[in-house]
Amino acid sequence: MGYKPKIVIVHSTGTETQEATNSGYLGSLAKPTYAEAHDLASAGDVGNNFDFYCSQLRSTTSYFIERGGVIFPVSTGLTVTSATVKLYGLYFETDDGHFDATLVDGSDLADTLVAADYGELLNEVTSYGLINTANCVTEAWNSIELNATGLTALKNAIASGKFRLGLRHSKDISNTAPSAVGDDYAQFYGSNALTGGLFIPKIIII
Repeated sequence: MGYKPKIVIVHSTGTETQEATNSGYLGSLAKPTYAEAHDLASAGDVGNNFDFYCSQLRSTTSYFIERGGVIFPVSTGLTVTSATVKLYGLYFETDDGHFDATLVDGSDLADTLVAADYGELLNEVTSYGLINTANCVTEAWNSIELNATGLTALKNAIASGKFRLGLRHSKDISNTAPSAVGDDYAQFYGSNALTGGLFIPKIIII
């Protein structure tokens, strides 16, 4: 079995579906204060061709944040009216209450994620579309419709042939530390080969 992010594009000649060429995560590693974990310029841990997720974690002594990155190929010359990112649910934890798994601008992400991409996502606070964990399901597809800002970014990315997105916890975006010890996770299957390619993230563009 396998699970990878995908992108589906619909235009004047029909619907085009594209799967992610890479997805992964960028983690802060444990830091003694939330500010240190949040404001890092570079990740302490990077995963490529891996699950796609965002998180905030707090232990009795440290804080840990993870941000996601995903890259979709797109065909040039498309006429876009709407687009939906489809993510297959793996694991969700909401010890600090439900939150929004939020797609943000990932245009500065490298094709193969690098540590500096963690810092690149720090200032990306404008939502391109989101899903609240209260509405997320495991072992099934979750849909995030791109909003007007996300659609504009997609249209601008078409000429390059690649659409790059970040994924952030809404409290990471608002710079809000976990209120108590616990884990917040929104984890989706990614582009890793171990899953056999069945549930790669995808985008549907109309």
